[in-house]
Amino acid sequence: MRLSAIGSVKINSRWRKNLFFHDIQSLEPIFGILSIRVNIVGKYADWAKKELLSRSHDAVVTNDDDSSYYQITKNQIENSEEDIILFWEEDSWFLCSHGELFFHLLSEFKNSSAEVLSVVHLLTSWETKPLLPTVKDTYLYREYKVDKESQKKIWEKHPSAYLAGIMAVYKKKLALDILEFNKPYLERAKSDHQFELSREKGEKFLEKRSFTEMVPKFHVFREVFRFQTVERVIGFRKALQVLKLRGKGYL
Repeated sequence: MRLSAIGSVKINSRWRKNLFFHDIQSLEPIFGILSIRVNIVGKYADWAKKELLSRSHDAVVTNDDDSSYYQITKNQIENSEEDIILFWEEDSWFLCSHGELFFHLLSEFKNSSAEVLSVVHLLTSWETKPLLPTVKDTYLYREYKVDKESQKKIWEKHPSAYLAGIMAVYKKKLALDILEFNKPYLERAKSDHQFELSREKGEKFLEKRSFTEMVPKFHVFREVFRFQTVERVIGFRKALQVLKLRGKGYL
């Protein structure tokens, strides 16, 4: 089984360069299943491309700074041979303690009716998603039904909650549906921000279709900030400590 990793990032500062370097270090345990097709631009784009290709020799890396995020991402998805897509960002690191557990989770996701697998912001998901109807509950994950009626319960208690985010694993059909829904915003954008479905956009999207979401009961990726300002993210130094422990064989 392969997982298609796609994305478009701009690395124009030493901080983003630092994030990117440690991010691809974090991905090493799962490079064997990743089919990488990413777009990298900015001051350090050539350096980043070399770093990535030194670890993943079959990665496809473009440097398109002219096309919109919509054009770039649609091309990446349509050229993917895999049905499951990881929307990747360099400030979310693979800090899962056991790669085998993630491989098993992906297998369950591929064979399920779920169309999106949450892999980051799980502290937030564990708080909000139980307000949705449970479709399936296992020792490893839960599946929830997301439609316009059930999602209202989340927005009543968490009005700023997003319906869908960037850093997640999607089945190709849902990924393309969200992309097309956001086409008016993304055709004029270079970044991925407008791909996310805020409440305002999410309410309109759920008028068109519903979906099932799979939420793991363990951390997979963690969003890394310079400082840990909110509970859902992890501080840069702490994230580096995890990678060092992994390198020593403890994780």
